Amino acid sequence: MAPAVIGRDRSRPALASKHASPHSAFTSHGWPALRVQIRSSASGVNVCPVVEIDPRQRRNVVVPIRIAGAAGDRITFRVMTATVAASAGFRVGHARHPRQLTGCSVILCPEGTVAGVDVRGPAPGSRETALLAVDKPIARLDALLFTGGSAFGLAAADGVMRYLAERGHGHPTRVKPIPLVAASVIYDLLLSEGAAYPDAELGYAACTAARALPLPAAAQGNAGAGTGASVGKWGGPDTMMKGGVGYAERNAAGALVAAVAVVNSVGDVLDEGGRELAGARAADGGWLARHTAERWLPRQSLVVGTGTNTTLVAVLTDAAMSKPEAGRLAQRAHDGIARAVLPAHTTNDGDTAYALAAGIREAPFELIATLAVECVSAAIRNAVLHAAPVGGVPGLVAAPAAASG
Repeated sequence: MAPAVIGRDRSRPALASKHASPHSAFTSHGWPALRVQIRSSASGVNVCPVVEIDPRQRRNVVVPIRIAGAAGDRITFRVMTATVAASAGFRVGHARHPRQLTGCSVILCPEGTVAGVDVRGPAPGSRETALLAVDKPIARLDALLFTGGSAFGLAAADGVMRYLAERGHGHPTRVKPIPLVAASVIYDLLLSEGAAYPDAELGYAACTAARALPLPAAAQGNAGAGTGASVGKWGGPDTMMKGGVGYAERNAAGALVAAVAVVNSVGDVLDEGGRELAGARAADGGWLARHTAERWLPRQSLVVGTGTNTTLVAVLTDAAMSKPEAGRLAQRAHDGIARAVLPAHTTNDGDTAYALAAGIREAPFELIATLAVECVSAAIRNAVLHAAPVGGVPGLVAAPAAASG
């Protein structure tokens, strides 16, 4: 039997031959048709299980088929498409401490993902960001971790390493693959009180919980690394509101652009019109910025503290990019932070942006970069729009009603 090719058609016939091999080959050509079912028109039954096809493969996919029937019977196959976001191959998982307001979030990257990073905040806490510099020869990244616990939380990356190592993922070396895991932290001790930090077990748990994109509303706000996040701290801890983790995506020219953001900023979060959405509150119940337009108070250095705030973002795309392009995409992502957080990139922040390119399809860089800025801003807003009150800190989502009786 000649190989059948999976293209943009949802179904197409193939002829059975009395000399047919018990195997037929299918080629995905990069189109996100991930599940294939093959059925005999003669018997009306499936001739093989549903087949999972990785859209990033540029080679034939061999499918075992047992055909019973006369030559000339028509065999049809049906392609069941996945969402563009799911076909990109990224998976996101959250884990939170069972008793304390802290947690972590992991992005597991498809094989061959090219990564870049741009650190604008002067007070970052991170791991492996130097590896992602454009002058370093290794371009790949296996996972990206966002975690609470400040620098203590970097221990959660050990669990991500273990998860990937158990599955044979990593940069190949003579002895064994070495998983490449980048990580950035937020300072969430204002809510966790430093009673516990994300550790290796929590990092591993986030990996086992990872699911394909898109990220649903239930997995935003007070989830993972957003568990203890807060915003609007330029007015002091008494004025802050709940931050969190957010997600947004856009599609254009057949390509996916998505953003995951963990918002723990000194600044307020603004809506698309530049109005306060969440942030420092005044004693009269309004926004403190209405009384102090510069969003600066003489006491801020005493109550905020250098290095205790951060907005972290990751731009995910299925487009192909070089390492320098991924670095430029991370730079552009900061435009999205500046649109949605005011002030951003302060002395008190560790603002960091990553770019992860899966390399499935070709797409214009400038289009991807423009969409990335939109996604970052939207993800930051979604982080607070899905954040519920916790620990006496108000959020935009109403607190669950207390049970009566």
